[in-house]
Amino acid sequence: MGAGGQGRLASPTMTPPLARPTTSLSGGVGVAAHSPATAAAGMALLDAGGTAADAAVGMTLAACAVEPFVVSLLSGLHGIHVDVDGTTRAVDGFVDVPAVPTGGRRAETTIDFGGARVPYSIGGATFGTPGLVAGCWHLHRRFGRLPWAEVVAPAVEWAGTGFVLSDRDESLLHMLEPVMTLGVGREVFCVDDRMRVEGELVRIPDLADALRQIAEEGGPTLYEGAMSRELVAFAEEVGALVTAEDLAACTAVEHTPPTVRLGGWQVRSRRGLSPLTDWVASLDASDGPHAARLALAQSPTPPKALGTTSLAATDADGRACAVTASLGLGTGDWFRGSQLNSMLGEVDLLVGGLRPRTRMGSMMAPTVVVSPTGQATVLGAAGGSRIPSALLRTIDGIVLGELDATAAVDLPRIHRVGEVVHVEPHLEDRDEAALVAAGFTVQRWTSRHHFFGGVSVAGAAGTQGDPRRGGVGLAHR
Repeated sequence: MGAGGQGRLASPTMTPPLARPTTSLSGGVGVAAHSPATAAAGMALLDAGGTAADAAVGMTLAACAVEPFVVSLLSGLHGIHVDVDGTTRAVDGFVDVPAVPTGGRRAETTIDFGGARVPYSIGGATFGTPGLVAGCWHLHRRFGRLPWAEVVAPAVEWAGTGFVLSDRDESLLHMLEPVMTLGVGREVFCVDDRMRVEGELVRIPDLADALRQIAEEGGPTLYEGAMSRELVAFAEEVGALVTAEDLAACTAVEHTPPTVRLGGWQVRSRRGLSPLTDWVASLDASDGPHAARLALAQSPTPPKALGTTSLAATDADGRACAVTASLGLGTGDWFRGSQLNSMLGEVDLLVGGLRPRTRMGSMMAPTVVVSPTGQATVLGAAGGSRIPSALLRTIDGIVLGELDATAAVDLPRIHRVGEVVHVEPHLEDRDEAALVAAGFTVQRWTSRHHFFGGVSVAGAAGTQGDPRRGGVGLAHR
């Protein structure tokens, strides 16, 4: 196996890099997502003449119907959008702390993440004011072209027909059994007192009707309309803290993301709890064996995981949009086909404690990389604390490795937890040796695993979903 391009770790499954595109449209029209059904929703909207934002919003809402383990209408999101002139804007539609952040009803559970048992708080009191629908509404109004109802339509259709569990869905469902089998979840995910398995149909009651109402009345119905009143009554019933005033105060926030440099490229991403831009800057300034540089660029992070999905889209005019959305673990309570997020129970996100009416922090970091000649690629990742390391590795492949999206997503991931570095099995021996020489203890996994996050990429570098999360990329030129 050869060493490959500059700054790239070799991989036995790596595909040869493609010639670098000459225009921002070279990546074609396409979408990437963690579910074929989610991706199909986005591609249908692009084929109907929609923008990248239309596709991203449509996929986010469709994911609420076909990826209910990780996202719902009552979740939060972060998005990033690149316009035809290169203008980049980030949209924060995450979760707010309610005005009264303590009290309510909660319970404790434990989830086994591949041998690491992690405690979680669930129940109504962990429900934060959900910004996902507000974020979708904002992205569509600012950067969309199709009618709102048309953008929501694929989600309505998927919610009505249901989806077939994949093998990865089954694995995730069984891992999350302690919370996914509570309340409505037992009706949705169990049959004859057993968990559903690969190949079986899952359909969530009431979700299609809720989506139709959002399509007809617009996103604000969840915050100040008829649906908001129902949600407030339900929240009180399950011991949640979100009030009508909290919902009315929840809005999406748009800003210009900071830019850092890597190998002559620009990397634009949000900060918040995400250390990605700091890690990129550190990688750019370092030297020595590349494997060690990747590990040393990372600040130590805990191994905790959250339920998250990521998706990306690029349209015929050269716009691109990426969204990352998260349910957390979920409270176990379902409102009209959507599980409540459990962000107030995610200890890792409660930096500074629960401060009333503030936007919660997040590791989510949809990102844009722009080549020296102005070609843009958007990407995002799921995976909780592994989001920054998954993005760093993929960005490293695109920028320093000169790889296309497929090869960059395929690269062996490196994730640092303290002085232990977790690596995937296709990392070369010489790269492991470089990590050991730098003072790290290396834990090589026996197979690729969703532990290392799921990246979705679209734009000039090509279109690719992450096979670690069952991801797919769809494109045509």
